[in-house]
Amino acid sequence: KQWYQRRVAITAGGNKFNYCPGQYIENVLTHEKVNHTAEPVLFHLGRDPGEKYPIYHGSEYQDAMKRIGPVVEEHKARLVPGYPSLNHCDNAIQNWAPPGCEEIDYCLPVPASNPELCVWIKSV
Repeated sequence: KQWYQRRVAITAGGNKFNYCPGQYIENVLTHEKVNHTAEPVLFHLGRDPGEKYPIYHGSEYQDAMKRIGPVVEEHKARLVPGYPSLNHCDNAIQNWAPPGCEEIDYCLPVPASNPELCVWIKSV
């Protein structure tokens, strides 16, 4: 298995904590997002299903990369960019009117449908 990007330990409000206590791997799991694209982190899942012992840059690493590299490149060549389905916001589908709200007289009026780019898309 290859890791191209990995971060498990995160920083929140200046405090660092770990999603998976006891699972720390030196120079692999960090508080910063690390891009391992140039040198992916490899694990042998047959011997190490818990992904605790990376395969370092020896002959086993090189042999695995020779086998995995062409498969990754073929996969990248076949990728077709998709269109994000969550880029449009519409207040008509974000209103609160669940089934039964009429019975308790607590339905909010449904606004007219007006799909437009979401705020986070407009600001980019």
